[in-house]
Amino acid sequence: MHVDFVSSMRRLLCLAVLVVPVVGTAARADPGYSILWRAAGAVQRAEPIWHFVTATVMNVPKLLDEELGVAGGDWRRPGENGAEVHVSVMLHRVSSAQAITRWMSDNLRRVRNDQWKLSPYDLGDRATLATLDDTYRHVMQYELSFQRGKLLATVSGRSMPDVERLARYVLAEMKEQ
Repeated sequence: MHVDFVSSMRRLLCLAVLVVPVVGTAARADPGYSILWRAAGAVQRAEPIWHFVTATVMNVPKLLDEELGVAGGDWRRPGENGAEVHVSVMLHRVSSAQAITRWMSDNLRRVRNDQWKLSPYDLGDRATLATLDDTYRHVMQYELSFQRGKLLATVSGRSMPDVERLARYVLAEMKEQ
């Protein structure tokens, strides 16, 4: 019985060694990652204090039914009092620009809750800015969602100047797929 258990564990370990790298590779194979890495490179050259970390596996529900893939990550830099500043980015590839336009129009009419405020914003083909005054944690949260063709990006963080500046780097790399 001991031999069967050891043999089973070896097979399971071999399977894990073969499958885990494939899952990580498949997630990074999304073309959105190349856009994010190009934007990260531009940020690193201009503002070396920022470091970009990609999400290895984007296991999130689809934002739109027409979504083809998603890539994401986080920019990080040292902040005040030893705290780290984070700005998150998600890039969705969608089958049609019209689906993104429809989603953004619907999003402007929808309110997440009475604390979030949504408004149009001037960035890319179409954009919205969502702001949250989180009185419980005493912070502001900003989220810029913007479109270029069949790509939809969302950049969010607690500093509007950081969010907008990093969003512009992403926008500059969002060429039509």
